[in-house]
Amino acid sequence: MYFIILEPEGEGPINELVNDIVDAKDRGVRIKIVLEDFKLSENRL
Repeated sequence: MYFIILEPEGEGPINELVNDIVDAKDRGVRIKIVLEDFKLSENRL
């Protein structure tokens, strides 16, 4: 992925993906997310 931008309303495909990742982590799945380096600074809050 190049970047992740959540929809402010809390709905949409990216929000669904992030929620699914969080749910998997809560179930004990080890999660590793890899982003492109040149966009990394734009994804940090």
